[in-house]
Amino acid sequence: MACCVKMKAAVCRSRCSPKAAASGWKPWAATGCDALGLDWTTDIADARRRVGDKVALQGNMDPSMLYAQPARIEEEVASILAGFGQGEGHVFNLGHGIHQDVPPEHAGAFVEAVHRLSAQYHK
Repeated sequence: MACCVKMKAAVCRSRCSPKAAASGWKPWAATGCDALGLDWTTDIADARRRVGDKVALQGNMDPSMLYAQPARIEEEVASILAGFGQGEGHVFNLGHGIHQDVPPEHAGAFVEAVHRLSAQYHK
């Protein structure tokens, strides 16, 4: 988060991950960061409404969803994409790191679903 301090933003210009900062998204977006990393507890639609197109949003699927069956993983991917909506500025990933015991085929289903489904939103 130190990169989001205004005086350092010009040097770092990267992603910020303010934990549980939903009520303060606008100030974070004004720091000069290129993207805000969202954890899985954040409603991506609400975050986008608050920051508009000032910064990209990164995230934000709950990592524990990768224990679900591939069909359920795909449903969650679709829900997050729909929450962000149309347009540029979304880097889809987990809202935190991947757990080491996630079945590789479930991680693969996640990646495949993001690639396939995101095309209709991010043209």
